[in-house]
Amino acid sequence: DWLVHLFYVNQFGSYEERNELAQSLFKQVLNDKLSGLYNMDLGAFNDLYDTMNISRETYPPEIYGNYRVCKFGLSENISTRLTQHKNKKTGYGQWSSDVQFKWLILLSPSQLAKAEKILSNLLKADGYTFDHSDSNKNHTELIMFDPLKEHKVKQIYRQVLNLYPSKENELSKALEDAQASFETK
Repeated sequence: DWLVHLFYVNQFGSYEERNELAQSLFKQVLNDKLSGLYNMDLGAFNDLYDTMNISRETYPPEIYGNYRVCKFGLSENISTRLTQHKNKKTGYGQWSSDVQFKWLILLSPSQLAKAEKILSNLLKADGYTFDHSDSNKNHTELIMFDPLKEHKVKQIYRQVLNLYPSKENELSKALEDAQASFETK
């Protein structure tokens, strides 16, 4: 049954089903102990205006409604971080019921701080940062982008990935290329 499901989802599944399958396989293959930079999709502005208390005057729905809001950051344990971010009480799950892992750059723990600084500076330089404050904290690791420009944000991640060559990142590139080939089918 599992093999039939794997084959079916790989060949005929929706984007969401293939993404879920890839995440599941990725975690199993690499044993959940991954360190690196990540990007987690929180959802579209249209879905987050009320839960995040985003100003419709500052970010008019007719312009920003479909923009994606994502959380970027670093972690020495990506799986644990995803669980933390999905938490409905203390994580980004309080705003979004659909926090999804989007991209990952695998790095050794010693490289994380420097790589995150580079990533942050590149995102800021290109105008993707989205500073948001709630009653608990100032969220400085959020970005927003028009879905039509997602490829440009992905290019920024690719730039950082290319600064840190490793066997792990060759795997990341191979997975990204495989996902791109599935998206074009």
